[in-house]
Amino acid sequence: LLSSGDGAGASVLRGELTGFDTTATSGTGSADDPFVTSQTILRAPKGARIYYNMAQGQNAAIAPFIYRVADPDGKPGQGGLLMPHSELPAILADEPREGEQGQVMLGARLVGTGQSPATVSVYWAEGDDRGTDAAAWPHTHAWDPHTGALPADYTHAPSIQAATRYTYRFAARNAEGEMWTDPQTHARTARVFDIGSIRPARWLNGAEAAVSFTWDDNLSSQRDIANIFNEYGWRASFFVNPGQTERWAATKDNYAAMSREGHEIGNHSYEHHRRRLSDIVPAIAPIQELTGIYPVSYVHPFNLTSARTDELVFEHHLVARISAPHGVEERVLLSDPGRLSGFQRNLDRITEPGTIKSGGWLIVAGHGMDGEGFRPIEEGQLRAILDHLKSRPENLWVGTMGEVGIYELIFKEIALEIDPSYNSLTLRVTGFDSEKYARAPNVPLTVTLPLRKPLELSQIRLESDDVSARIDNGRLLVTFDLKKTDAVTLSLR
Repeated sequence: LLSSGDGAGASVLRGELTGFDTTATSGTGSADDPFVTSQTILRAPKGARIYYNMAQGQNAAIAPFIYRVADPDGKPGQGGLLMPHSELPAILADEPREGEQGQVMLGARLVGTGQSPATVSVYWAEGDDRGTDAAAWPHTHAWDPHTGALPADYTHAPSIQAATRYTYRFAARNAEGEMWTDPQTHARTARVFDIGSIRPARWLNGAEAAVSFTWDDNLSSQRDIANIFNEYGWRASFFVNPGQTERWAATKDNYAAMSREGHEIGNHSYEHHRRRLSDIVPAIAPIQELTGIYPVSYVHPFNLTSARTDELVFEHHLVARISAPHGVEERVLLSDPGRLSGFQRNLDRITEPGTIKSGGWLIVAGHGMDGEGFRPIEEGQLRAILDHLKSRPENLWVGTMGEVGIYELIFKEIALEIDPSYNSLTLRVTGFDSEKYARAPNVPLTVTLPLRKPLELSQIRLESDDVSARIDNGRLLVTFDLKKTDAVTLSLR
């Protein structure tokens, strides 16, 4: 097999290779009749061919074979190095306590091959990777010479304090050159968390999908709609037109009370004209004066928009129902929520795994109830929809359009840096524009930390009271407000 280069002077084969079997008994190990292997990570000098020869009595952890690397002309065993290595973090054989030392078991499996003896060394340091300059590593241990299989596990006792990150890597050398394994970072946290899989959660609190209910125009029946949502423990979004003087005067006290209950009161333009740009901004001040909250969300009258309209909308708002700065591909809009069957079909679109909208955001757009407004919903149908939503087995986030829309934005805008130490993890968010979100009351973010082993919340210490954590389905979910902090440190007790 010829391997393709990875640009760093070595080749990396990744993935399960069809027909490769470490238990093979046929073949002679020659260029014409090689043994082959199902190792999923093999490193070889660039341009080399990979074979293996049978070697009885070798370490069982790497099967009864020695892996060999051929010269570019296809002659096996004449030079080069082949270094299978583990992607798992080091395993603590004796976990250090505060101020004490402990032993670390390095789970590496390396093979030096070729006619000339191979020197294989482990380098380690407290802190970050020091590269491939041996002189830059303060600690080393070498086997010299070694042409057979190395021990599967090598145990030694470095000075590891309870708050120290520890990095190690292996190097192998012979007359044909040298190769280094990828650096591995050891920490107690690496035993508990799958550090390489830590990500911002797609939705708040690790929800699988999101649902928002929006209601347009100044309608008296929306007070009753809000009361029904209060019964279910959810909040909805109501979009108003302060310039419709008579209807605004009749309903604004309702909206003030609904805002105090946690419902969102958003901008639906001043007088509800089609694409009138001058109708967008004047509605903001009356809404903010009534509720004490800047309206971060906007709903276009008649669901009509244009590039110039959206330019003005997003100059003054963060979220809109039918458009978004980063696109609306993951949204599903249900404009007529009058029947349960229609709601069920659209909810299935965001909850069915593998579909294009799976894990997306369903936005329900209604008006009034029981005969009031455009296509009013009946109270019984609204309750049937909410009962169905309550009964779903999925973890769904039911939030206002402003809450969900802001999360949708930051999920696409921010990046997460993970800094592990021996006993703690720091999660640091980059790319958050605090000026852009200055008008938002809060900007929560949930980070998902997959667990390698069972964990109790009592084993976690959070360094801030503004951070919450919960364990759900084999993962730790950490939630914090980006308006208060862009970094969270959690420690293992």
